[in-house]
Amino acid sequence: MWNVDDGSLARYADAIVRDGLLIGEGDVLAVHPEPIQRRLAVALTEAAYRAGARYVDVLETDPRITRARALGAPVDTLDWRPAWEDARMRELVREGAGIVWIAGSEDPQVLADVPPARAVRRVTDRAGLPPYRRAVGRADARFAVVAWPTPAWAAQVYPDLPAEQGVAALADDLLCFARLAPDDPPDGWRQHAARLAERADRLTQLGLRELRLSAPGTDLRLALPEGTSWRGGFNNVRGHNITPNIPTEEVFTSPDQSATAGIFRCTRPLALAGRVIEGIAGEFRRGRLVRLEAADEGDREFLAGYLARDRGASRLGELALVDSSSRVGAAGRPYFTTLLDENAAAHIAFGLGFGDCRAPGTPPPNRSVVHLDVMIGAPEMDVEATDARGRTIAIIADGAFAAGL
Repeated sequence: MWNVDDGSLARYADAIVRDGLLIGEGDVLAVHPEPIQRRLAVALTEAAYRAGARYVDVLETDPRITRARALGAPVDTLDWRPAWEDARMRELVREGAGIVWIAGSEDPQVLADVPPARAVRRVTDRAGLPPYRRAVGRADARFAVVAWPTPAWAAQVYPDLPAEQGVAALADDLLCFARLAPDDPPDGWRQHAARLAERADRLTQLGLRELRLSAPGTDLRLALPEGTSWRGGFNNVRGHNITPNIPTEEVFTSPDQSATAGIFRCTRPLALAGRVIEGIAGEFRRGRLVRLEAADEGDREFLAGYLARDRGASRLGELALVDSSSRVGAAGRPYFTTLLDENAAAHIAFGLGFGDCRAPGTPPPNRSVVHLDVMIGAPEMDVEATDARGRTIAIIADGAFAAGL
């Protein structure tokens, strides 16, 4: 299904397994594909055993089966899940396993026509997602989110190309974004991740206490607690400097969930649960979302229901900065999957925050079970910050990071 030679596929799998997750002797890898992603699942399995893994656990999810439940099961059972799904994920986390999620669905809009009240309650198509998200929040999950080009996804991204050409073009994009293009050095991915980590360290050293994001339709102020850290490129999980998203272009932190104020307007559509939601905008007061818009009222109803799942879901857990140097952003097109779109533009995330962005003894970040990224970055975006001494510092101007960052 991917018009690329076996050698390039092996390099992609090795980059995920070896350079992203640092799988080595005696490790466990867990892979979560759809049936159409089988070729990548096999390549990841082979890469893991080449690296010395002792076991690879592969658990498939079929989007049509998810749809059948969303439409046919009793509505009051749609948010129930069997205990063994959570038990499996808790054991994977306890084991320190590398956990791979694959974006790029056989049918990206398989749930688009499910009534919003049912779609919001439908069981997740990712087994064990709640305990996994809690592990991510406490920096205890060794994970990677990656992508596989499918015809249906390629048709969204390259609607003017014939199917085979669209898949090939999307595959070339993924290799480029993962620093595996023909002119990239052999260790291009680790070099790129190291540069992002250095940028995050410099932002941490500035001791920033407030950020203001300005772009067309966006004027947001976010507070950062004392001792806030920034992350980018590498996440340290049990001594492993993993790169959790391949690709990644962001540096990120967790703001004070009680202090966000202002308005925002999304610059990219949000692909969520089989829907493509356009025209998202809203307003925060005292940290809470008080107004939400979308181009389609049914989509707005669905999104509002999604963010009503717990008290923390209407507050922020993440701010991520991406500038014009992003290869994903430079491609100039939406990709209709959060993995890529969040790495094309600066974004905020509702819900779950990251514990390793907080200093010991400081208030914890948002502990919601939801984590939902929405993209607000634009070429015209400016980001200014105020540090603990009250000095104003330019972070991003006209879409690019300031010199020295």
